[in-house]
Parts: sequence; C-alpha cells; structure tokens
Amino acid sequence: MRIDEDAANFLEQVTGMRALETKTGLEAFNRALVASISQIIVVHGHYDRILNTLELSEKTKKSDSPTGKLKDAETNKSDQASSPNATILTRTELTNAEPERKIVLMEDYLAGLVEEKLRLKSRLDREKALDNMGLNSLIAVELQKQIQRDLHLEIRITSLVKGVNIRNLASQIIELL
Repeated sequence: MRIDEDAANFLEQVTGMRALETKTGLEAFNRALVASISQIIVVHGHYDRILNTLELSEKTKKSDSPTGKLKDAETNKSDQASSPNATILTRTELTNAEPERKIVLMEDYLAGLVEEKLRLKSRLDREKALDNMGLNSLIAVELQKQIQRDLHLEIRITSLVKGVNIRNLASQIIELL
C-alpha cells in the first residue's frame, strides 16, 4: 500500500504518525498474529505525539518504549479471562487417552475454542460448518495458532475452512498425532 506525499506529511503533522514501509508493516502484522492478542495497534513515528493523539493515560505515557507493548501484552495474556466454554487440552493428555476418549476430548476442546473466538453465548452445533457460523479468515488464523500452540502440531489453515465442522476437524487433528 502506498500513501502520497501530501497525505504522509499531513498524517505526520497532525498525529505524529508515519507510514510504515511494506516490509516493516508485514513483519508487525505477522508478530501480531503470533502473539494471539485480541486487539493490537501498530503505529510508527513520533512516540510522544502519537500517545497524545491517541489520548492514552499518563501511566501508558511513562512506559519505556512502544516496542515493549507487544511483549507486555504477551506476558499478561494469562491475566485475560477465559471463556467459560473453553476447554484446556494438552497433547500429552490427548495422546494418553483411550481411542474413543480422544475424539470426545478433541471435540470439546475445539468447540470451546470456536465458541470463545466467535463469542457464542450458547453451545454450537458440532455438525454445522464453521464458516456458516461466522468463522472468517482472521478467526481461522487465530484458531490455527491456538491449536498449534496448545497441541504442538502443524495444522493447515485450509483444515479450518471450506465447510469443515467440529467433528470433521477433530478427526483430522487426531490423525495428525
């Protein structure tokens, strides 16, 4: 994406922000995806002016640097409240389970994740395609990263889209173990 010189000058004068180079922007985007933070803002430019523009609190203004924000958010993510529907599952627990129990554990784990990511108030239909419940590509990437992190396995993003439901996905993941 490009920004014309007049717009770039205006942006910097008014907000203190500068346009990111494409490479830097993509690196920031990838770091944000890996961090599994629900919301993030990436800005570049004059730090103090940007903070004033965004009207951040005095406490935030006193922090050391903008580069520490992502690390702080990653460190504090355990403080975030988990969904009551979310189920915690480890690869060890899954591999040690009896074969018939594995599918139940995996379905419960996946259903909890999807309910949390889609912010569903009620239990989801495990036979319904995820994309028909509102799963988009951004949420699919979040799910992919969470599953990979929790179960220590590589899962393709295509496994999460194109008509897959919880039961199908659970079976696919168990086959990868």
